[in-house]
Amino acid sequence: VGLQVKLPTDTPIASVLVQPIAGWTDRVTQVKLAKPIVTDDGNITEAVSTITWTANSKANGIKPGQFQQFVIIAGQLPVASSLTFPAIQTYSDGSVVSWTQIAAPGSTDEPDHPAPILSLANASATTPTAASKSSGSSATAKIGVILGAIGVALGTAGVVLSLRRRPE
Repeated sequence: VGLQVKLPTDTPIASVLVQPIAGWTDRVTQVKLAKPIVTDDGNITEAVSTITWTANSKANGIKPGQFQQFVIIAGQLPVASSLTFPAIQTYSDGSVVSWTQIAAPGSTDEPDHPAPILSLANASATTPTAASKSSGSSATAKIGVILGAIGVALGTAGVVLSLRRRPE
């Protein structure tokens, strides 16, 4: 019945739009940036830090055996090798699962509740301006697909967890 996704603010995303979901409310929280993002259209001094989706009723929540995609469009991705999107999932019974764990450097073990990570292509080979011009709509589409996949993964995890919680 609830999902909160934190966006990186140390390597902020310049522009974020949320696709509405019928029966759900979304709330976007912004923070003032310590260092503005420089774009061709001027400096951006605030960025989205958190997006929270809440089902308007339990009936609108994600049911066992189903999933929901939580789609955003994000533009001018930062020059970084990856972006981490810690997420907190809330169930209709009030239980909460935090998808915030990050594997230790060099570890091949996956945490029980890993934070979703988006790997970006060779960020060091481009400048921020070149990256935004060359990756524009392609990067925007990719992050929308990635966050949709996060929704699928969280929905799948919810099904698994709900099956584990059922009394026998």
